[in-house]
Amino acid sequence: MDPLISPPLPSDDADLPTIVEGSPQSFVGDVVEPSKKAPVFVYFWMSNPACEQFTPLIERIAREAGARVRLVKINVQQYPEIVQQLQLQTVPAVLVFQNGAPANGFMGPIPEDGLRQFFERMLGAPVADQTATTLDAAKKALEEGDIGTAQALYSDVLGQDPENADALAGIIESFLVSNDAPSAKAYLQDVPEKLHSHPAIASIRARLELAKESVPSHETEALSKKLTENPNDHAARYELAMAEFANGNHEAAIESLLEIIRRDRKWSDKAAHTQLLKFFEALGPEDPLTISGRRQLSTLLFK
Repeated sequence: MDPLISPPLPSDDADLPTIVEGSPQSFVGDVVEPSKKAPVFVYFWMSNPACEQFTPLIERIAREAGARVRLVKINVQQYPEIVQQLQLQTVPAVLVFQNGAPANGFMGPIPEDGLRQFFERMLGAPVADQTATTLDAAKKALEEGDIGTAQALYSDVLGQDPENADALAGIIESFLVSNDAPSAKAYLQDVPEKLHSHPAIASIRARLELAKESVPSHETEALSKKLTENPNDHAARYELAMAEFANGNHEAAIESLLEIIRRDRKWSDKAAHTQLLKFFEALGPEDPLTISGRRQLSTLLFK
């Protein structure tokens, strides 16, 4: 008898969990018999960087598919004989069993879109992206001022995917909205370095840095007076831009820095240019002011 095939284990299909740890000894009960009723996804993994990134992804999509999916995980380091018997060339690898035999599969990690399409193709039905749904609900709660609900929803996502940049940015944003800057900074410090360039994370980091550099709003009148007396007082215009941005008058702040560049693009070692890029980062790449501001900056720099 093939050592992969052992006598069926007693089981109640209604009680089968979505995700189980498999072994050669339980292969029939875990995979072969259930596959006669519905596709069974067998995930072969080991302790390596590729699997560490891929495992949370495939588990999340399996959960999103719900009762339609049975995912059996097999550690090939613990059961190396499986590698030889199934001729696995690399891991992570996935084989889908139908009617007691392998019907489809792939080797090596694939992107989320490709994995979701693979599940949908094998199941013959779409798999709703619950993470996206939860993130949308969290964003809506935050916009409505329901901080507690937003934080709970973002935490749910992070419980399944600790490195979800949108959820990390969302929960940090929730602390900023509730004026809890220390908690926001603490979360931001723990964000993995590889996520620092994510637009939402970069935006929050830039906003916190700008907050430290801001000028008290009551000084704006005095700064405006200085500029009336001397339009080439770039230091005053620069401080005014900082105050305008801190007060939420982002368009005026951007225009102030652009005016410095029009008059003297090299002023103070291109300080206006550098600060303008920080403004764009804080607003985010899709903000209309960022798009318009970048266009104007390009025109000034290449005219």
